[in-house]
Amino acid sequence: MDHWLVDRSLALPMTLKLTDKKGHKIVNYKPHGKKWWITGFNPYYQNVKATYTIDFSSKKALFKAFYKT
Repeated sequence: MDHWLVDRSLALPMTLKLTDKKGHKIVNYKPHGKKWWITGFNPYYQNVKATYTIDFSSKKALFKAFYKT
């Protein structure tokens, strides 16, 4: 198994919301502080919609690189 190190200085404010087909909230994760990655799941649901937000306002060059991909 590969192991990857991350540059923690690239962490940003993020949120995650998972909803079912009818729009009912399954997960509404709004952690405090900056994160490098967030994820959430509930094994009792399938076919969910994930809505992520990432606040790039403090790392404009990182946003440009992200946007290009």
